[in-house]
Amino acid sequence: WRFCGCCPAPDGAGAQGLGGTCCRYCRCVCRCACIFFVHPIAWSIARFKIRWYWFHLAMQVGFMCREYAVISMKQGWHWTVASSQGAVWLALAVVMWECWRFSSVRGTGPSQAAVDQVLDMLLLPVNYGFFGALCVRILRVQSDPRSRSMVGSLIEAADIWEAW
Repeated sequence: WRFCGCCPAPDGAGAQGLGGTCCRYCRCVCRCACIFFVHPIAWSIARFKIRWYWFHLAMQVGFMCREYAVISMKQGWHWTVASSQGAVWLALAVVMWECWRFSSVRGTGPSQAAVDQVLDMLLLPVNYGFFGALCVRILRVQSDPRSRSMVGSLIEAADIWEAW
């Protein structure tokens, strides 16, 4: 935003042009249409930095795509399975939106650790929802005694929930 490339000087001295206010800091006037084209793209790229929480959400999307493939392969699209999968996809969309909004608060310095802890808590609904949808799929589609015991141990093991 500060160095838009259209300004003759970073402080905006002598910048008279056709567009509106270009730079947020120097309040120079832009000579081209970069206020309408370049700045929104630069703003989007600056906000979408690859951070650990984006990798975590990408991993969850991969797990959910795998679940979709397994359920389709087993032909197990019952209403309970579909509703649990839909709930997880909805939670994933909401968490992605909130991570997008909250990521602008995360800076560098001492507050970064606190913000990372909040982002970690923000990702918990997707983790719990994925485990719940996985258990629903196993109980509904692959209901053998071994799978039922695995679901029981998965739900009852608090260490697994916290370590995830």
